[in-house]
Amino acid sequence: MYSLFNRVTLVCLISISVLYSHHLWVFENGVDTFTVARGGIPDDVHTYNPARITSVTAKNSSNKEVEARTEKRGDHLNIIFHKDTPDLIMTTARWGDRVQTDDGKKLMPKDAAEIEGYTVHSTFFSTQYSKTFFSPSEEVWGKNHALKLEIVPRSNYSDITTGDTLHIQVLFEDTPLAETDIRASGTRDVLARTDENGNAKVELREDALQTLFVRHSIPDTKESWYDTLQYMSFLTFQLQK
Repeated sequence: MYSLFNRVTLVCLISISVLYSHHLWVFENGVDTFTVARGGIPDDVHTYNPARITSVTAKNSSNKEVEARTEKRGDHLNIIFHKDTPDLIMTTARWGDRVQTDDGKKLMPKDAAEIEGYTVHSTFFSTQYSKTFFSPSEEVWGKNHALKLEIVPRSNYSDITTGDTLHIQVLFEDTPLAETDIRASGTRDVLARTDENGNAKVELREDALQTLFVRHSIPDTKESWYDTLQYMSFLTFQLQK
């Protein structure tokens, strides 16, 4: 069931157009064990602080939460299941302070960047969400799972195959998000852009494994420590043959 979702072949939701930003996904890593990964495509798994993974939720084919425990293993976080297997694993990562400088994006607070001599143009706080589907049922596939930023499939999973068109909806805080670019791994192109209802149609590639992601930023009006709060949401799934 999970043979394609291993460290070598699971494709993360990567944006070449944003110069190799780190991305978030989950892969199978042994019997009943999955690992939350951050890095690049396909097996460029980077180190990270597991404490930054602030939420892990799994759903079974009935769209019920699956009991699991998390375990820090060095610089990664494992998810271990005992009673049920997941159709879907969702994660949230609060990566924290980022700055845009003359030398590109830096993973540090503004004061630290300035101490190191960088000219800081803007600051933001980075939060990422991921949804990785494993042979999902329709019951779990097309549902809104209440992530702050989420790509929700609106085509039936059983009806789509390579080369078909997938209908999706992008939601931010449970509200349709208009004029948002939809991208996929391995291309600089925008595949689609959402309409006023957050809907878009994406042509699926010939590969069985499909990847999509979106980005949305808002002004930091509460804390005022950052210029913006940046959110990214990733979706990966395996098409039926």
